Amino acid sequence: MTLNEASKVYGISLWSLRLKASKREVPITKIGRRIYINVKKFDQWLKRRDIPLQKP
Repeated sequence: MTLNEASKVYGISLWSLRLKASKREVPITKIGRRIYINVKKFDQWLKRRDIPLQKP
């Protein structure tokens, strides 16, 4: 799943995901310049995290 797809599916802003990906805070795989998210690992990461991705 791409970052763009993940932002739409999970309701997380694209820029928040990009920032987290650049800091390697979310489980990603890079193939060339493209960034992909492993859905299983991302779901597990979402369940584990204590800090929200976006401030309310």
